[in-house]
Amino acid sequence: MWNHIRGPPYAHKNPHSGQVNYIHGSSQAQFVAETHIVLLFNAGVTLGMVLLHEAATCDMEVGKRKLMCVAGIGLVVLFFSWLLSIFRSKYHGYPYRYAYVSC
Repeated sequence: MWNHIRGPPYAHKNPHSGQVNYIHGSSQAQFVAETHIVLLFNAGVTLGMVLLHEAATCDMEVGKRKLMCVAGIGLVVLFFSWLLSIFRSKYHGYPYRYAYVSC
């Protein structure tokens, strides 16, 4: 809704270096690409949670359940770590880290 009301650009290209930024550096603004990135990261965390739930409640072989559990934990850790990385880049004084995976 914020993007619909404010009409921000999709991304920002630095005219001097040519580098494209998809994450806005300020906590008071965001790009449309940032919204899409956060949406995908939240979908990854959700998929990991669904895999964990299915591994705990389904009647499969033990090996398949373990694989689903490991994949679910991996997805949750990876995508939540990336979400926290984006949050830390926007709110510079945030002191906590989840894991040392950076995007």
